[in-house]
Amino acid sequence: MPYLKIVSGKIVEDGLTRSRACRQVRSLKPNVSQPRILLEETLNDAGFFELYDTPKPDGDVVTQGEPELQDDGSWHQTWHVRDFSEDERIEQRHALLALLEEARKNAEAQGVVINGIRYSGDPSNRAALLEVVQFAREAGQKEFQSWKDSDGRFHPNHRLEDVEQALHAIALRRGKLIALEGAYQAQVRNGEIEAIDSLSWEV
Repeated sequence: MPYLKIVSGKIVEDGLTRSRACRQVRSLKPNVSQPRILLEETLNDAGFFELYDTPKPDGDVVTQGEPELQDDGSWHQTWHVRDFSEDERIEQRHALLALLEEARKNAEAQGVVINGIRYSGDPSNRAALLEVVQFAREAGQKEFQSWKDSDGRFHPNHRLEDVEQALHAIALRRGKLIALEGAYQAQVRNGEIEAIDSLSWEV
């Protein structure tokens, strides 16, 4: 628990550890022998009081208030609670929409698995897949001598057909993810979603 230093009923220092408060008390009487562990009463007599926690309440905006002196002489933490302003709600929704887009892109990047091989769905890999497929088609190539998958593993004699299937599956999955993002966006704008951590991106 943190300690406060009180002088004439006013807080002059806060966030003190008990050991620091004890050192300050000892420094007030450096020539007086004192016990190894100071009693709470000794600290209080010198103006140092433990600050007791109070449960943080729920609310849109919750901030710490000034500690308050209770009837029993103890000091307790206080809280201020208020609703979001309209500007803050708009800003929060914009932030959530940006997080939604980022989460959808992360889901896209997981890609697809075709015959035990993963193909990432991030933009750079989609472009690379499309490029090698086009090259292979133009060259009449049916397979790749060595293929490096999105997990860094190599596969000999990898079929072009599998890569084409992966491209198709990635595009299909991406469309579903974009549709899901759109549904979530509508819920954000309606105030039905206030956090995205628990949202599912299974499609």
